[in-house]
Amino acid sequence: MVDKISSEAFENYLVYLKVERILSQNTIKNYSHDIKEYLAFLEKEKISDWSEVNRYTILSFLEKLRKENKSPQTISRYTSSLRQFHQFLVRENIMGEDPMQYVDSPKLSRKLP
Repeated sequence: MVDKISSEAFENYLVYLKVERILSQNTIKNYSHDIKEYLAFLEKEKISDWSEVNRYTILSFLEKLRKENKSPQTISRYTSSLRQFHQFLVRENIMGEDPMQYVDSPKLSRKLP
């Protein structure tokens, strides 16, 4: 993972989801999967500190998902997971600014009834 802080932050985030947000196990499992994949991406990109993460880092990650042919719904879920995770990092003073505030959620097409 990015560094010791991120491992600890990730574990604290999972506790937060379970205890404070009281989310279902399935939701926590999905968030956990998404964030683990994101942290692996950061490691591969040799990002060693949260201060190095910015809008372009996140957009690169989302583009990687698109290139892997992930569905728009899946990318939307990842975006939501990242948004929640970065808000947590800011709230815990691990990051100074939330880079997700500059990333739009993908627009999903709706089917006509």
